Amino acid sequence: MKSYDFGPVVDGKTEGNRVVMEFTNASKADAASDDSFSEGISNFLEKNKQQIKTGRNILILALYLAYYGYAMYCNFGDEPSIRLTVFTIFGIICIIWRVINNLESFSRAWKAFRRQLYNFYSVGKRPKIIRWSLYFIWTCLFIAYVVVNVAMKEAKNLIPLGGIAVYILLMVLLSNNRRRINWHCVFYGTILQCLLGLFVLKTKAGTTTLMWFSDRLVEFIGHSDVGSSFVFGKAYTMHEFAMRVIPSIIVFVAVMNVLIYLGAIQFIVTLAGTPMAYILDVSAPEAMNAFANIFLGGAESGATMHEYLQTMPLSSVFAICVGGLASCAGSNLIQYMAFGVPIKYLLAASAMSAPAALACAKIVFPDTEEYDITEKAHEVALVSATNGSVYTVSTIDEEHKENHFPDTNDAGPGVVKEDKSFDKEDGNTFSRKMEAITGTYTKPGSVGEALVTGTAQGVKLSASIVGLLIVSLAVIQLLNQTVQWFGDRVNVHVTMNLILSYMFYPFVFLMGVDSEDCLRAGEFMGLRTLSSPVIPYIYLGRVMANKEALNKYTAMFNHTLTYERSDDIFLPNWNTTLVGGIFSERSEIIVTYALCGFASLPTIGITFGLVTAFIPKRLPEITRLGFRLLVAGTVASYLTACVAGLLS
Repeated sequence: MKSYDFGPVVDGKTEGNRVVMEFTNASKADAASDDSFSEGISNFLEKNKQQIKTGRNILILALYLAYYGYAMYCNFGDEPSIRLTVFTIFGIICIIWRVINNLESFSRAWKAFRRQLYNFYSVGKRPKIIRWSLYFIWTCLFIAYVVVNVAMKEAKNLIPLGGIAVYILLMVLLSNNRRRINWHCVFYGTILQCLLGLFVLKTKAGTTTLMWFSDRLVEFIGHSDVGSSFVFGKAYTMHEFAMRVIPSIIVFVAVMNVLIYLGAIQFIVTLAGTPMAYILDVSAPEAMNAFANIFLGGAESGATMHEYLQTMPLSSVFAICVGGLASCAGSNLIQYMAFGVPIKYLLAASAMSAPAALACAKIVFPDTEEYDITEKAHEVALVSATNGSVYTVSTIDEEHKENHFPDTNDAGPGVVKEDKSFDKEDGNTFSRKMEAITGTYTKPGSVGEALVTGTAQGVKLSASIVGLLIVSLAVIQLLNQTVQWFGDRVNVHVTMNLILSYMFYPFVFLMGVDSEDCLRAGEFMGLRTLSSPVIPYIYLGRVMANKEALNKYTAMFNHTLTYERSDDIFLPNWNTTLVGGIFSERSEIIVTYALCGFASLPTIGITFGLVTAFIPKRLPEITRLGFRLLVAGTVASYLTACVAGLLS
């Protein structure tokens, strides 16, 4: 047998092949080792994903708190430091709530606490005793304050108290179901309105707080002026509504859509809406919308509730619409202030109209069925104090996408029934449920998508507002010209303003306006109903400016003029006529409160535009309630004026 020696003598090839083979095997071993290392890293990251995420968030939070501490060290006590502190506290509360809400032990404890609270407040005779005791205590406190601070000082100031009773009776007559009126909401709505009035009118802290929040919102909305200036040019302010207000609505709706995507709005609904829901016996979205209307207009506050509007009962949608009609937005408050109206009265009126709007809505259109409202907020309850029973809001699961109605026939009054325990769900699960229920809502996949979607929605909303506003104003102008034409045919000089003065005379008298000022105040109320608060506030600002000029004149020349407040006043030494006369200070306050609301015929058209943009399928339901919306929104402002008359 021959043996062959393939040693290094064969041109070095054999040795080279051996080296290549060894290198290849080593490379494969290294690659396998690298793959094993990468797989190990991937498995480690996947296994500890939550811990890594938590560590990252803790690191970011620690860095932010370090920044916050250094910022307070550098500049403490100025307005920006207060702003930074407020939003830091809010963010920390959000984080804490989200962390503890994900704990199973906390969830069980919270459910148990709610169940015990429901039993304590709704089952047996004890809740009735507590409820009526509270009614009695609040009534006694209210009567004592009215007697000591109103009746004993000047008896005629009690007229607004009668006005409150008359306005409530008027809404009862207009109610679609008087037997289902939630008097608990009406009572505590009035009490809360008075407490807010005392806080805002009688304390500096109240006015300062409201002014601070209003300034921040106005500052935020003002950022839309940059886009308006770029698109329309520097002369965009010449067209205030089309080129300034409309772009601000688009920007606000877009940003609000991002906040909804991030879950901030849902958190606020749970945090601020639930306590007010318990107090006033309404749902959390209704209460939160009323709270938002203190600072926002109907369009903006309606946008905050867009996620809930699809599945709300009609009575809740009605309450949200009334809330938008009964108050004025922060930006408009600044605009009215520019006319010469004191900002403190405007802020107080905007705050006090929130509970009044809910009370009016629940009288005119009470809850006729016990609905479960689909919401992303996990623990929101509808507390039915008038029926003596409690109904919880159920989170709809995949097998039950229909509403669950409590069976009141099988269980007697006072029995607590829960349809389903609250389950934890993330935003994507909720969006799928909403899409299955409504067929319209889809949760955006990112912040950018939410911003784009919100912009498109804001454009659609703005187009509806502009179109319906043009049509509404045209129809009003046609009616005005028609009245004047018929008067000219019989040689009678009659104007729409004169007719409005006499039509609204009783209403302003019941608010407590001095009788000498009632005709002009009635004219202002009528102008607001036919147009908007802008025109009457312009006239009211002129009247207030006249009074200021008259006070300066009398102080300068130290003599008394003889004049009628309702007529033009001539100042001889200045050779000036104060056109329109003046109001008494009391009349100024009451008229300012009464005008602070969007309830008017054109605004009803705008409300229909909002419904068309947000929930077009429910437009036929809302349009049938146009007159009730107008009355409820108007009377809510009038009730605020009555309370202001009592407290001023």
